[in-house]
This record gives sequence, C-alpha cells and structure tokens, in this order.
Amino acid sequence: QVDGLLRSGGFPEGLSGVVARLDTHLDAAFAASPPTHVAVMHGDLCLSNILFDKATGLTRFIDPRGATTEDDLWGPPTYDVAKLSHSLLGGYDFINQGLYDVVVGTDLRAAVRLDTTPRPAIADRFAARTKALGIDRPALRTFEAALFLSMLPLHAEDPRKTLAFALRGAAILDGLDAGDPLR
Repeated sequence: QVDGLLRSGGFPEGLSGVVARLDTHLDAAFAASPPTHVAVMHGDLCLSNILFDKATGLTRFIDPRGATTEDDLWGPPTYDVAKLSHSLLGGYDFINQGLYDVVVGTDLRAAVRLDTTPRPAIADRFAARTKALGIDRPALRTFEAALFLSMLPLHAEDPRKTLAFALRGAAILDGLDAGDPLR
C-alpha cells in the first residue's frame, strides 16, 4: 500500500526505488564517514527520550535501546547523532505523535507537513555542532533517511504514519540528490 501511495504521490520509483536510492547514498556515506570507533550508545536518542528539568537544570536520557550484554552497549556514535538529527531536522517526534498531515502540493507530489513552525536556529546550531565534530552532513542525513525507512515495519499498525515515514525518508534523499542536505 505504501508503495502504491508513493508511486501515485510523486515518487514513480515506488518504495523499492527509494530504497535503491538509499543504498547508493549509504555507499557514499560510509565512504565519507566510516565508523572509526565505538562508544556507549543510547540507541534511541530522540527528543521524546530526553527530559529536561528547568528548575534544576538536569537532563535525563530515558528509554535507551535494550542491551542484554555489555557488548550490546557499544556502537558507532554517529548512530546516536543520526537519531538526534532524525528528531531535530526530520521531525520524527511530531510524526510519531500524530502531529503532522500528509499533503499534496501544486505539483501533485505528496509531502509531510509538521504541526510546528520550523526553527532554523536549532537546525543551525545542530549543523554547527556536528560540523565542529567533523561529522559529514550528507552522510548524517543519509543515515537519518535510513532511520525513517527502517521505521516502516515497526509502525505497520498505523498506515498513515508508515506513509509519513516513507515520505520523510524520500524527501531527505531528494535533498541529497539535489545537493541540499538540509532539505
């Protein structure tokens, strides 16, 4: 169903074509930003798993990915950064909480419209920080697109949300294809 909706919504290659584009971008992303070390990971670092107490100034990270062994705690830190980008730039938390619409533009192309005003200052600060850390922006956005597309089977019970995740992943790939990794 998602494949058909993507095809009729302006992505004639359908889901398999979007995944094929992702594969091409992943090859380039791993070449540009190969995992060089591992660290203790959160594993699900999205905005809804970060709590901040304004009164005390304390930040708490909740609901980490389950680890059954010590080895499961370790992974490439870029994964957690991509998960954070997934929230800050991609709008994952808004989609996950149903705060979005799937809209059709004047070009008859489907897109996700978040129920929020974009905050360029946050994106700019995130971009500056990741650049200072030496994280390749196109690689990071590629990993983010992969995260959106990986959500499809995890949210199959909600076809509308599944479509929104597919559209966000495809839109990020469109931005990368156009040379605009912030799109």
